[in-house]
Amino acid sequence: MDKNRLTREEINTPMIVDYLEMGNLDSQNVLLILHGYGQNAEIIENSFKDLIKETDDYHIIIPNGPFPIPKVRNDNVLYRFAWYFFNKYESRYFIDFDIPRNILKNLLLNIAPTKEVTILGYSQGGYLAPFVGDCIKLTKTIIGINCKFRDDMLPENLNFNIYHIHNRQDPIVDYQPALEGHNQTAKKTTKEARHFGLESNKHEITEEVIATLKSLL
Repeated sequence: MDKNRLTREEINTPMIVDYLEMGNLDSQNVLLILHGYGQNAEIIENSFKDLIKETDDYHIIIPNGPFPIPKVRNDNVLYRFAWYFFNKYESRYFIDFDIPRNILKNLLLNIAPTKEVTILGYSQGGYLAPFVGDCIKLTKTIIGINCKFRDDMLPENLNFNIYHIHNRQDPIVDYQPALEGHNQTAKKTTKEARHFGLESNKHEITEEVIATLKSLL
């Protein structure tokens, strides 16, 4: 199909959001955890299990992304998800940050409308985190892991703490551009901004990542 024949229209329609909920549901502090591309809530929960079991002062919410990426096997279907889609060959977003951030904003308005919010995003979820933080008035902190903040797309004034954790030898998201993205984003906040470069050659959530997170939460 010729893509140039397509017309795109933004409409308001109900949206289903699946999420895990745990921790101290009576806490006035929400920890919103955003998984990476091709993951789901259960996968990222397992990656952060050592953090979650020691984090007793947060109402923890872990949603699935809005866009399914089903993996069909011989006898079942594995459901993985994405938050947005970027076409690297055309250097443009097929689906940008607006849709997922509005979904997450409305999710929190439904289940935790008066609570302060800390957003923890890994990989693709980390790219998304500051955009979500900007549209939720009660955002206190955003933490991005192994991601590059899109400072060029963010507004000039941000009103929350910004923390960036990145493995220096990350084979998926290059360290130096990610560091520069953090440095430029840090200039936009009225709060604290800190970067943590970790000695690892993985794109994974390592024990050192978990230890760093424990010092921030």
